[in-house]
Amino acid sequence: MYKQLGVLVLFVLGIWILFPSYAEPQEVLKSSPISDEDFLFIESLDIAAPIRVPSSNREIDIQLALQDGVAHLLNTAKIGEVGNAYIVGHSSDYFFALGNYKNVFAKLPQIKIDDQIRVTSDGRELIFKVIKTSIVSPNDISVLSQNTNNLRLITLQTSYPIGTSKLRFLAVAKLIED
Repeated sequence: MYKQLGVLVLFVLGIWILFPSYAEPQEVLKSSPISDEDFLFIESLDIAAPIRVPSSNREIDIQLALQDGVAHLLNTAKIGEVGNAYIVGHSSDYFFALGNYKNVFAKLPQIKIDDQIRVTSDGRELIFKVIKTSIVSPNDISVLSQNTNNLRLITLQTSYPIGTSKLRFLAVAKLIED
């Protein structure tokens, strides 16, 4: 009997380890936080998260930044400036992973063209409008391009479909209001 119980416990533990957490993302803040940190809001999806800049573009440093919000990749445009500010966030992660933003972008694939993305950055509030969504291979680095024909873009990326890292879902938005 104890042997069967032990096998059951190991089986359940294995399931928890193999399958990521799919809890609902954090509820959106109804107003901009009063702080010096950058913040991202997508009211239509109830998404709100601090924007972190990793210390490097190494995977470990990006994962550390993702524990505390979404990550603005180095060597991409500053938010609101000409170019492509590239921001990544988790759609799901293992239940035992550290951080409070393990599924902050779980609803991102539900975003629609013309939805707004609001960013507070450097004491300014910037409004972006979604102009394009796509699904790409994780190896497609063309999405990081800074050649934007003088547009001020923000690209949001998450793993897709939820619970996997097979593909990447992207939402591209252009600045409409500063």
